[in-house]
Amino acid sequence: MRRLARPSLGLAALLLTMGCASGGLDGAGALRGTSGEVAWEISDIGRIVSADNQRIRWSYLITLRNTSDRPIQLERVERAMSTSSAEAIGGTPTSRPFRQTLAARSELRYPAADNWGWMNATSRGSETLRAVTAYRRFIGKDDAGMPIDISVRLQLDPSIGRLVKPLTPPSNLPAVSTLGPGDMASLVGSWRGSYRFDNTLLDVPTMVTISADGTLRIADNDPVTDHYTRTVRVKDGKLDYSGRGEHGTLTLYGLGADRMLLGQVTQPGDRPGSDSRLTIFLKPTEP
Repeated sequence: MRRLARPSLGLAALLLTMGCASGGLDGAGALRGTSGEVAWEISDIGRIVSADNQRIRWSYLITLRNTSDRPIQLERVERAMSTSSAEAIGGTPTSRPFRQTLAARSELRYPAADNWGWMNATSRGSETLRAVTAYRRFIGKDDAGMPIDISVRLQLDPSIGRLVKPLTPPSNLPAVSTLGPGDMASLVGSWRGSYRFDNTLLDVPTMVTISADGTLRIADNDPVTDHYTRTVRVKDGKLDYSGRGEHGTLTLYGLGADRMLLGQVTQPGDRPGSDSRLTIFLKPTEP
């Protein structure tokens, strides 16, 4: 088993500048705290376990509330995880652009997700993992050019969050159903399923509403924390999927109540050559 790498200087600085948490998980599943003039709250925590029982993924919503009379221009967000265990492996501290305005006396919602576990197959399952702490640090400036540093932390363990078991593709698929130019109307409605990134065994729950014009309204995680839209169109008997740099193909299998959509989508990465691929599986919520 590999050991956890030493924290980087960025992570060390993050740990030293953490905001003050004002309470633990309450009956509503929320954790609250403050960081300067920004109050933060964590809610809607969901939990999934990998198919090999070696990793856990938590999804949650961070709400930032600006209690001041000055707007804040956020520029980037840093992410890190830490644990007291020397045997667990987690994510490397990362930083990415996050250009959003947190207006005076307003709030901003940020969907987040973290996963943690054994990197290699072991006899130890997810229930043996020790508690970990997830960090987010939002960095920006106020309208006077003064630096703003909003630090958020959340302690996680295998009992935290709503445990969800998403729908996954069956081992035997029905026959392929070829779509024609006028078949989009037959797909209109609500679909439920999951997606899985290549080289992982974590199935993330998702709900999709398909409109007659090909718009997909997507809601990820359970509880839902992330909403976005994509588009599909019938092409070469399948659905051509696109939006925000993503592209892929979904194939319809089966007929009637046994219908399902299955396909792969490529998402652009932060750097050239860092694109990721995921497999999407959906079934209609009603026959």
